[in-house]
Amino acid sequence: MLAYKFLRPGAVGPFSATPWPAPADGGPGAWVRATAGDRALCAAGVHACDVDDLPFWMGEELWRVELEDPVERRRSKLVAPAGRLVARVGAWDEAAALAFMDATVDHIRETDTGGYMTEAEIFCVGDAGRSDPFGNAALSTMIAVEAAERAGGLDAVRAERRRQAAWLAERLRLTSG
Repeated sequence: MLAYKFLRPGAVGPFSATPWPAPADGGPGAWVRATAGDRALCAAGVHACDVDDLPFWMGEELWRVELEDPVERRRSKLVAPAGRLVARVGAWDEAAALAFMDATVDHIRETDTGGYMTEAEIFCVGDAGRSDPFGNAALSTMIAVEAAERAGGLDAVRAERRRQAAWLAERLRLTSG
């Protein structure tokens, strides 16, 4: 199954610190295998996501990955016994992160009924937002979700996550599985 994975610079796992072998000679990288047989949520397994999950897991590098069967859906991610990098999504760069953050802040401006725009201005607008484009793009997703929840409850939160995922899919030309 093809999916996506955000990694730290150098193709390193953001939580596990596991280095992922880069693709070479036009083929995928070597398999990264889970270290334990239990693939329970966050206990073990190789984690990736589909397009709809991307706003939950933003990072510096976005990769297309191949997951080994069986693949299980767990909340906002996919869990598999192994995965390997197929190709880096070059369209996800600092400019895309800043554009995503700007679009998210604009949406907060449109929907904010609880003062969340103040947080967005502090963390995501001007020099502060530009100092860490990937981290603040991720932060903007959380501020927007909080604003959506305040404005319209759980349905608004789901709509906001769909809006974020759709923006990423369109801008980065991503496809599902």
